[in-house]
Amino acid sequence: MLRKIGIFLILITWPLFLFVNNTFKDFTHYLLPLDPKFAILPLLFVLIYFQFKKPKLLLISLIPLIIFFRPFFGQSIFTFDYQSQQKILQEQKLYPNIFTARLFQNKLQIPVTKFENNFFALIDPNNYFFGFAPRQISLDNQNLKKFPFLSLLFLLVGLYFIKNFKHKKILLSFLFAAIINLSLVTNFDRNDFILWLPLSIIIIYGLSVFDKNFKYAKYYQIIFIVFACFEITRIILLK
Repeated sequence: MLRKIGIFLILITWPLFLFVNNTFKDFTHYLLPLDPKFAILPLLFVLIYFQFKKPKLLLISLIPLIIFFRPFFGQSIFTFDYQSQQKILQEQKLYPNIFTARLFQNKLQIPVTKFENNFFALIDPNNYFFGFAPRQISLDNQNLKKFPFLSLLFLLVGLYFIKNFKHKKILLSFLFAAIINLSLVTNFDRNDFILWLPLSIIIIYGLSVFDKNFKYAKYYQIIFIVFACFEITRIILLK
């Protein structure tokens, strides 16, 4: 019974917080990942899962990217950024010569830096359990809490024992492909809801492993349920 309640709380938190912080139209938009921002996701998944072993599937996975290339590119980190360009020009003046300046401060650095910032934000546990606290992203991010913070333990357990999970290859391939895809877009906020299912599966798997193998699992689950209910209630009431 405790496990079922825990699973329900794990699954409901992110969709609920997304719903109460957005209009119904926006909620349904982010609920269904049909945005051109995900045009490269099929290609990335096929590349990671099959590792060039299925050339026909590779060609098929290119179709969404070909069809939606312009809108995808327009929302990607590769679009022209005037402010970043000006910042690079200013920082180039700090170097002793032109060669060194162009080596360490060049146009390629703009998308690389954006990719790094997105990627490390997307693999940061703060993004999912603490709303990026204490250093919330001030622009273009709702800093939503995605899962009850005490479920972080279940995620760690799930990742540690993932080698025993039956469908680990397809799960991790999709998860990594989605993170790479989100790292390539200008703003991943709320679009990262695509990670809800794979992360939920890992957390629930970790909960199951924890429940079966740890002596005091029942007591931790009770504490988890109490705090998760309090957290959900507080967010709803404050909204």
